Amino acid sequence: PSSLSTTLNVTATPDRISQDGSAQSSVQIQAIGPDWKVLSGVPIRVDLLLDGVLQDYGTLSSKSVVTGSDGIARTVYTAPPPATNQTINTVTVRAVAIGNDAQATHIFSADIRLMPIGVILPPANPPVPARTLDSTRY
Repeated sequence: PSSLSTTLNVTATPDRISQDGSAQSSVQIQAIGPDWKVLSGVPIRVDLLLDGVLQDYGTLSSKSVVTGSDGIARTVYTAPPPATNQTINTVTVRAVAIGNDAQATHIFSADIRLMPIGVILPPANPPVPARTLDSTRY
């Protein structure tokens, strides 16, 4: 973080979900102060953007969250129902700390990729092919 501001680390897990009206991603926002220590009690506004435009595409369990003693605030994103002629969309979850200095406010975000139903997502840790040769057979 800069020497004068609060930094928000925003993560979404998983960051790829099916657009089926029920798939969810857990969003965590960690507030870190200028001294690199976590900050508790920080009010945060959370919004959704689609293609850079502020709009509710899916839902958040809460748009106003506050960091706990661990410096983390949490909300859950739920994907919207499938759309006709759906393509892959990316929803941006934007977080802004609410305070008294709007000029110094920074915007932080994480992306969630919405996959059309029927698209098979690759596993998080795909298997790695391996072959072992038995030298006693040669």
